[in-house]
Amino acid sequence: MLTVAQGIGKYGFRSWYERKLIVCHSYLVTALLCLVLVMMLLEQLDWRGPWPMTLLVLAMMAGAAVLGGAAFHRYVHILVSVLALADKCVCAQCRSYGLVQVVATGRTAQGAEPQWLRLQCKQCGHQWQVVSQLS
Repeated sequence: MLTVAQGIGKYGFRSWYERKLIVCHSYLVTALLCLVLVMMLLEQLDWRGPWPMTLLVLAMMAGAAVLGGAAFHRYVHILVSVLALADKCVCAQCRSYGLVQVVATGRTAQGAEPQWLRLQCKQCGHQWQVVSQLS
């Protein structure tokens, strides 16, 4: 998997942003499908039927709920992080959006997750630094 700096360098900011939103929304679709599966299994749940079948349905419901919850959590994390970075990719001098290239990158002192990026506007050459929560 590419880092933020590698992704922006390879695809450009706008294409990278679009790709991240597509991946992000695939997690949302997964969460919604898991919710539908839980509802379908809830209809199939028969407390008076054979207990192994009831336990199997309950286990599948729990699995679908956990998977759906994890997918929704990942959706929110990617969406918030990508939108926060997109807000910072506006040049302060010429106000152009998304016309950036990554000049330098590194990790912050807090840990391995947040990474800083030094961006440069492709139109006017202005440089600024942003912090990304994406890995």
